[in-house]
Amino acid sequence: MSEIRNFIKNKLNKLLTEQNIKNNFYVLYHGTDSDFFTELNFDESSKGERFNNPLGDALYLTPYKEDAEEFFGKNVYVYYLPKNANIKHATKENWENDFNEIVSEVFIAMGKDYDKLDRMSQNRIKMLYREPTQIKILNELTFLLSNLLKIDVHEVADIIESVMNKRNEQYDAIWYDYGEVLIPPSKFNSKLFKKTEEDF
Repeated sequence: MSEIRNFIKNKLNKLLTEQNIKNNFYVLYHGTDSDFFTELNFDESSKGERFNNPLGDALYLTPYKEDAEEFFGKNVYVYYLPKNANIKHATKENWENDFNEIVSEVFIAMGKDYDKLDRMSQNRIKMLYREPTQIKILNELTFLLSNLLKIDVHEVADIIESVMNKRNEQYDAIWYDYGEVLIPPSKFNSKLFKKTEEDF
């Protein structure tokens, strides 16, 4: 009799825990070839090489477990993002203003004057907004600015990443509409990062 009682109690506790998680957290996945970690270290990151992070240094997550498994690495870990966190929802529609601000901040960081570009070059930069995703826009911006301004492409990439890092730090997470979620390094909470969903 006590075995049945314990079974029911455990089952109920599990259901209550699952309901609590569903009500209070977004369950996100991080695919990687790295072993499990409790702090973000971009020097040791297996995917942190140049050009992979135009959106900035962060823990990159997806709400789609199958995508994490298929595209990002053999090990898939879980991050529980509180629903009441300060999350920036970066949709393609509301990102146009952000893009203009980013371009301005990048030019300031490079010590260049955007207004001194000829109209054709300015239009080429503006046309980048037609790219399908924000990550693609920033990748293309990197190469275009390197070409237009005759600056080493690695230097431009570092400047864009630095601008994005600064912008991202305002938020606990940045959620892009194509399914990528970034947790800035200073907002990473190891207590919310687990090897499996059963560990929470």
